[in-house]
Amino acid sequence: MSIPPSNSEPYKKIIVNRVEQNKKSDNSSSPFPADLTYPNPASILVSFFQKFTMHFSFKNKISTKALKQDLLDLKQLFILLSIEDLSHQLEFIQKLSLLWHKIIEDCNPISISLSKGTDFLKKIADFIQIINHFPAKEDHSLGYYLQEHVGEKWVPFPFMELLQELHTDYQRTQDKSYLADWIKILSLIIDELPSSTP
Repeated sequence: MSIPPSNSEPYKKIIVNRVEQNKKSDNSSSPFPADLTYPNPASILVSFFQKFTMHFSFKNKISTKALKQDLLDLKQLFILLSIEDLSHQLEFIQKLSLLWHKIIEDCNPISISLSKGTDFLKKIADFIQIINHFPAKEDHSLGYYLQEHVGEKWVPFPFMELLQELHTDYQRTQDKSYLADWIKILSLIIDELPSSTP
């Protein structure tokens, strides 16, 4: 490469010599070193399986005492909603949403599928599905609103309307209402729950 002298003109042509290419006679076209060893695929699967089971092993242990208390609290909130229209009270809605979220976390699908012989967990799973699909043929269910708006400072209007309809339905039909059915289901589940962790 030629470097122009300092007193040369600034627009004078600069000549750059070509750089010689690497003339190594290496026939290997791989960009990776030849001594690189790859792990055994079986060991990768075993490692993945161990991490997977470690992650979910803690979820399999359900504290039935805490779950029972959460279900009792949920039942109490449903009773309060049946007596009084609390659909526009943010504190009530937040308590209901937080409690629902806690129950969902306690009874995740992995725990339910791994715990064979525990009928109460299957009943809780069925109850969760009832809430997740109520009301039928709507864009968003009660379960959706309870799960999606946990701890928020605002509540969507359709969520408040849904809670208000539940209250109104109970006032009109009493024992034939959705809230009455849910309270009965919760009572049956709570009665079946053992007091201590299995």
